Amino acid sequence: MLDINLFRVDKGGDPSMIRESQRRRYASVDLVDEVIALDASWRALRGNIDTLNMEFNAANKAVAAKKKAKEDATEEMAVVAGIKAKVKDAEVAVKEAEEARDAKLHLIGNIVHDSVPVSDDEKNNRVERTWGLDTKRDGKAEGCYNHYDLVQLLDIVNLESGTEVAGSRGYYLMREGALLNQAIITYGTGFLMKRKYSPVQTPFFMRKPIMAECAQLAQFDEELYKVTGDGDDKYLIATSEQTLCTLHRKSWFEAKQLPVRYAGYSTCFRKEAGSHGRDTLGIFRVHQFEKVEQFVICSPYDDESWKMQGEMIDNSEAFYQSLGLPYQVVNIVSGELNDAAAKKWDLEAWFPGSNKGAGEFRELVSCSNCTDFQSRRLEIRLRTNKNPGLAATGMSDKAHVHLLNSTLCATERALCCILENHQTKDGVVVPDVLVPYMHGIRFIPFRFQFDKKGKLVERKLAVPKALPEADKGADGGKGAKKGGGGDAKKGGGGGGGGGGGGEAKKGDAKKGGGEAKKGDAKKGDAKKGGGAAAAPAAPTSVYNGSYPSSSSDSSSSAWAPQLLDRPMVYVTSKASVLGRLSRTLLAGNSKAPPSRCMLSVVEEGSSDVAPSACGVSLVEPATIDGTHGLCPEGAESRPSVSVNPAHICRRLAVHNGTWPSEGSAAAAALDAFVEVVFPALVSPAALGAALEQAASAPAYTATAAGRTLSAPELYACLCATEAKGLTLGAAATKLVNTAKAQIAQYDA
Repeated sequence: MLDINLFRVDKGGDPSMIRESQRRRYASVDLVDEVIALDASWRALRGNIDTLNMEFNAANKAVAAKKKAKEDATEEMAVVAGIKAKVKDAEVAVKEAEEARDAKLHLIGNIVHDSVPVSDDEKNNRVERTWGLDTKRDGKAEGCYNHYDLVQLLDIVNLESGTEVAGSRGYYLMREGALLNQAIITYGTGFLMKRKYSPVQTPFFMRKPIMAECAQLAQFDEELYKVTGDGDDKYLIATSEQTLCTLHRKSWFEAKQLPVRYAGYSTCFRKEAGSHGRDTLGIFRVHQFEKVEQFVICSPYDDESWKMQGEMIDNSEAFYQSLGLPYQVVNIVSGELNDAAAKKWDLEAWFPGSNKGAGEFRELVSCSNCTDFQSRRLEIRLRTNKNPGLAATGMSDKAHVHLLNSTLCATERALCCILENHQTKDGVVVPDVLVPYMHGIRFIPFRFQFDKKGKLVERKLAVPKALPEADKGADGGKGAKKGGGGDAKKGGGGGGGGGGGGEAKKGDAKKGGGEAKKGDAKKGDAKKGGGAAAAPAAPTSVYNGSYPSSSSDSSSSAWAPQLLDRPMVYVTSKASVLGRLSRTLLAGNSKAPPSRCMLSVVEEGSSDVAPSACGVSLVEPATIDGTHGLCPEGAESRPSVSVNPAHICRRLAVHNGTWPSEGSAAAAALDAFVEVVFPALVSPAALGAALEQAASAPAYTATAAGRTLSAPELYACLCATEAKGLTLGAAATKLVNTAKAQIAQYDA
């Protein structure tokens, strides 16, 4: 609320300034005169009490004098009692007058700053500056969807169940949607911490008397959810600004303690009663959402709060620039300011797919300077009598601090904006700054598509026209051109690259096949499962499940612990081609999924759970043709697909420098997956970006433990790269060229 002295001319106040501010707000000017009149009544009543107190003191002295003279003081005591009764009645009248005055005072907004544009139409908000608009996405371009369509295509929000469970505007964030929301929260909090903001997670509800100290009365009906029980009514917060405001209620600050910067995080709850019928689709305007908030407590002197408001909007701009989201900053018109704000900036980001493809700016940030409007009612004060610099100015020994608040991000809204601005024809690219918080996920693929009638259907995946049967006998024998033989029936050949040979039935490396002498492929012992040709400094992760011979370089290397932790494929569907591939490439039919793998295929209804760090996860419907690992053309039921290009590039590799025997079922199935399925799942842009990331990763450049780069580690990605004719970055180009050179060396 405003300082009552602003209404008192005799106290240096200027009622005309308040009237002008009310005019700018398009609010009642008469309220100012009503407050002045009610304040005059209160001051008169207060003066009457002062007079009565003086009379009371005089009457008490008369009683004391009579008693001291040992005279009868009955008459004087009656006078004292009468005055005391009048004081009691006067105090009641003063309290009632104060409440009546303050009720009107609370309806008057903060003094509008002179830089605020005067209008009651938000269309007249003044654009202060823009960023990224010269390269903003064209919403009319083919295949540009709005955020509502995108969450359905990506299958990352369940609106149907959310509405059934929570009612209107309810939702579940699913899979990458949940991860992306958490990534925005974590990145946003860290972003502010680097700028000296202290993180705070606030309560989700407040007691009614406390909420009344910081919220406008209109909010109680339009925004706030009420929680009742045990006679103690509470309200769910609409923003962490409310709980951060009250964190220091009835507190004193020293000048040297200011400014105080907080990065508040909370879930927020809003009834949106005043927004009925607006933004009913998707998760842009919902009843429950997460928000990271900037909140500042600063000195009321030297225009400090205006400097802080500039800092806060700068923070928000830098945040959205880092996410690659075009925006404009607007100065909100006077008629649209809430009561507490003297000035407010909004950051409005560009949503290219909204407004029926025409695109539009939508509010993501509100940055307000509330000066001392809130702190006065909350009694948050600055002690000036202990500050010589301030005391020397003749200022009073106390002043109310200035409070400012600014959204950094309401995460669900920011998520919607990211989806619209970073969509591709195959899915959505995750902003680089969020990837570290997304467990390496750089791309979220569309799991659904719209058919010609606009109906949402699962995306079709290209599959091989014909897939080979798994060999029933041994594949190997002599060690093929790219790696050495093996026994598919018993788990797959090990072969060249310095590792072991064919694996025995129970995985006993000692029985698994002879290892050739180093550098002599011709002398490999084919009798026990296939020859093994040595390769210089071979990596030791074994892609096909076979164990290295006990005396080989592989078993003694520091990389040996990765043998069972980096399998390539995990499949439970025994009848499918991918199932056969799994059993060919893995030793036996593992019951439990590995902790990390490139590809996971789990049969629908199976109790197995796909590993969380898969490059590709498929759920095979149990009803489809069991001879195909993926659904055949025309099948109604298709697998759900989750693609993570970054994981693919790290794990779609022959880890020990060997290939399946040439012409074997394992080789044919691997080629079919690489050349047909993999390119169909991953867009060229996503693959190129993931290759560049993989090429720059320490795992592919380090020579620790004597390990040198192995060409086959990116063999499968190289195949897909050549098939798509990608233009690669510098790091990936260098890596691919090195791979080609080593392939030539192996071939020789």
